[in-house]
Amino acid sequence: MISIIKYFFLSILFSFQLSSQWIQQNSGTSQRLQTIFFLNSNEGWVAGSDGTILKTVDGGINWVSKSIPTLDDIHSIFFIDSLNGWAAFYEYDPMRHGSIIHTTDGGNNWSLQYTIYDVVLHDVFFTDADNGYFVGSSGVLFKTTNGGQYWYNISPILGYWLYSCYLFDSKVGWFVGGLEGFLLRTNDGGQIWSYIGIPTNQRMMSIYFIDDNHGWTCGATGKILITTNAGLDWLLGNTGVNVELRDICFVNPNEGWSVGINGTIVNSTNGGANWNQQYSGTSSNLYGVHFADASNGWVVGDNGIILRTNNGGIPVELISFYCEVKAGNIILKWETATELNNAGFEIERKTNNTDFITVGFLNGFGTTTEPKYYSFIDGDVQSGTYIYRLKQIDLDGTYEYSNEVKVDLINPTTYSLSQNYPNPFNPTTTIKYSIALDGFVNLVVYDVLGNEVKSLVNSYQHSGDYEVIFDGGHISSGIYYYQLQAGKFISIKKLILLK
Repeated sequence: MISIIKYFFLSILFSFQLSSQWIQQNSGTSQRLQTIFFLNSNEGWVAGSDGTILKTVDGGINWVSKSIPTLDDIHSIFFIDSLNGWAAFYEYDPMRHGSIIHTTDGGNNWSLQYTIYDVVLHDVFFTDADNGYFVGSSGVLFKTTNGGQYWYNISPILGYWLYSCYLFDSKVGWFVGGLEGFLLRTNDGGQIWSYIGIPTNQRMMSIYFIDDNHGWTCGATGKILITTNAGLDWLLGNTGVNVELRDICFVNPNEGWSVGINGTIVNSTNGGANWNQQYSGTSSNLYGVHFADASNGWVVGDNGIILRTNNGGIPVELISFYCEVKAGNIILKWETATELNNAGFEIERKTNNTDFITVGFLNGFGTTTEPKYYSFIDGDVQSGTYIYRLKQIDLDGTYEYSNEVKVDLINPTTYSLSQNYPNPFNPTTTIKYSIALDGFVNLVVYDVLGNEVKSLVNSYQHSGDYEVIFDGGHISSGIYYYQLQAGKFISIKKLILLK
């Protein structure tokens, strides 16, 4: 086998994203957006300060204002279908109070259902058209069984703020809050409550379940708690951040996201045990996150921020890309740390006097969080300077370019045959040689009587530096000779095999 010698290369080591993680959408507002809800990958609502309500039916490409005529702050919005939804807001003036409003036409018109004074409402949640709950400051927890026509107080605890609730059905639900963190659970619609101890004294801001067993809650100082046994036990996840996390969302037992202060977005692919920070592109505080599936998600925050991802926020992360020159060929190698929906890479090349052309394509690994390694040999090159880049293409056809790498291909100007190494050897040794011009090359090992022992090279080769491994395991100890013939060039050297 031929293994080539010359290691003249340009290496670029870096870590950057080929595919954008989160893209900012045009919300049309500069108001603080505090809550988000999507029915599917197309239809959703966001809401926030000064009565701001926005709706999209095309996945956020366009947002239409459905704002209500008030200066109130909307903290939570929830829909059970395209028409029926509820929102919870807080009014500061003239008298502080929280209210629940209701729509039956997709948010075009809203009617007031309930008002409670000197209370901030934080979350509203419905399990069907009749059964719903809202929570707020001072331990306020109310329930309806007729779509909000009547709300009644089922608060189990007073004084401790409640921030979030999640219901499996009209009976079973979880509620979180407190300045020092606590969880409440009911199995009978709020008649009996269980207080659940948790391994943190930080307040918890949001709770989310995907089934009876798997649930998560997030809160202050980057705390995320995980349960896999219906809340009997809660464990701390390793988020690696120390900011307040305001919302959390999972799409299956493994994949989830949480968002918080200073543009923080973290993602877990192992059920919340470990989290990786994703690049949001903003330092604005983020308050809400919602995913329709593992790919399509949205985040909202200060200054009218709406961020969208269609690849789960996980980029094709390229952590190295470099070139090697060997035997007149240029070998490109690169490594990815993560990939999502990666169809593959086009390899593009240009010189100082030409535009980029495509010289090859390698398939990607689709979606993976494991490192992947790629290499491509460009043999259609002569002496000169070349510039390469990678065009990473997603499965949906979108693409991004890598940084460019530059390499000089300098072919040998003379012929040479080097002494094998090691010498003496047992049983293998390396023979190196250089070819100045393209042509037929012959490299043969002979015994002391001139008998051919092994033909190592017998082919047409381009100019360049080469090396070949000679294995003497099948012959006896002794002195041998190897001869290189290329064009008019002939050179002979001695090698010694000692077993």
